[in-house]
Amino acid sequence: MNYLVNITLLIVTFKCFSFCTTGKYLNKEIKEVLRVSIPASGDGPFYRKKKNYEGKDQYEGYLLDLLEELSRIVKFNYTLTMQEGTSYRMLVHKLDQKEIDLVVADLTLNDERVNIIDFSTPFMNLGIGIIFKQESERKTDYFSFLAPFSTTIWIYILSAYAGVSLLLYSISRNLEGGSTSDEHVSVVSTFWGTLSSLLGHGTEVMPRSLSSRLLTCIWWVFTLLLVSFYTANLAAFLTVERMESSFETLEDLQAQDTIDYGSFVNGSTAAFFRDSEISSYRNIWQNMVRDNTLVSSNNEGLDKVRKGGFAFFIESPRLDYEVGRNCDLVQVGKLLNSRYYAIGLQPDSPYRRMVNVGIVKLEQEGILQKFKEKWWKTPGQHCKDKNHAVSSTLDVENIGGIFILLGAGVVV
Repeated sequence: MNYLVNITLLIVTFKCFSFCTTGKYLNKEIKEVLRVSIPASGDGPFYRKKKNYEGKDQYEGYLLDLLEELSRIVKFNYTLTMQEGTSYRMLVHKLDQKEIDLVVADLTLNDERVNIIDFSTPFMNLGIGIIFKQESERKTDYFSFLAPFSTTIWIYILSAYAGVSLLLYSISRNLEGGSTSDEHVSVVSTFWGTLSSLLGHGTEVMPRSLSSRLLTCIWWVFTLLLVSFYTANLAAFLTVERMESSFETLEDLQAQDTIDYGSFVNGSTAAFFRDSEISSYRNIWQNMVRDNTLVSSNNEGLDKVRKGGFAFFIESPRLDYEVGRNCDLVQVGKLLNSRYYAIGLQPDSPYRRMVNVGIVKLEQEGILQKFKEKWWKTPGQHCKDKNHAVSSTLDVENIGGIFILLGAGVVV
């Protein structure tokens, strides 16, 4: 449903019909004109602006559907105009000063606001989550079978192979003052025997002296452990595809210093960290202030996330909306707390019970859930599982290098 509005002021004319049927608190005629405000500065599921066929501004979203359906349940008429650029803090102040009567918004119910204004029954529950741009998938590498060991380890292995082979040859050719009991041993046979044991195969040439046998046994133990380590790591590298994240929990985020993180400076999320009694949450707030990573709006924070290298604390409804539409964005970790969105009213508002009855009926009839599915669901959008490792079969991209190696050997 679309609503044609003026962008200067939001006023709703609220009149109840003579006979309301939604409960004993709705049976009275309301003669006053209620001033209702909906902030119009977002582009998410709650409210967003677009142009109609005449080029005029038009608003749509979850909150406007909620207001329309609430008017149907409670049976009141309203006229609607909207104002842009008004902060939630200013809207709360206007309620406190009785300049407006209702605020229909994604307004978080918290202790700071409860001490100033009244709230209706919550229409949505939520939490604070971390949104982050996941790192790119691992690039195709034909020589990924070398990945279990670093380049340094491979150099050490080759050095150890050459060193042990030469030492075995030296021991075999120069035993106790120049004994030649192992004269049949050549450099080539020694290197071949060492390589055979490394690859798990036997050799026809066996050491005869005690020193060479002892060194051979040590080499065998070394190769046994080396092959075990390689096999274990190779399985992990080649049979699992995983979208790696630089951190998995809030604690990981705090412990690192390469990724910045922030939140909306004037929102309830920032207030949660600022006023928390939990030391780790207070440290998050202090770090955001120190690093100047607090942003002026959720949209600004999400833009920084999309550029990469930035984690943003945001309430879960907007988080779910963004993740569902951007396959490169993920939620990291669990939600940090539980909170609610509710309609704001003047202190001691006489319309509170009436609004509560309407919201409860919308919840019971499943209309609130229908609205959420309408504005959050993305038809045709299918992203891979972003949070779990997925087993996969090996392909040419994984082990093609061994065929190249085999072909090179055949040519030589």
